[in-house]
Amino acid sequence: MPESQVVNLSPESIYAIASHIKSPPSLENLLEQINSDFAVPLLAQCQKIAQLDGVITAEEAKVLETINTKLKCHSVTLKTVENYSARN
Repeated sequence: MPESQVVNLSPESIYAIASHIKSPPSLENLLEQINSDFAVPLLAQCQKIAQLDGVITAEEAKVLETINTKLKCHSVTLKTVENYSARN
């Protein structure tokens, strides 16, 4: 199964990623645009992507921590994120 199907990326999302691949916006800039209602789903999706190869690298861990901190998900337990991931 292609990785885009595993992480449930729409064709529109894949196109948006491809169109910005050479000069992506900063993570901080993107996170400022996220509605707080989407914090847990975003973190869950990012963790799912980071774990695709079975290893979370230091760089991936740093991105996950930045998302967690910036969106104030620290009050959300890992279990909550795992439960959300399991449903999606």
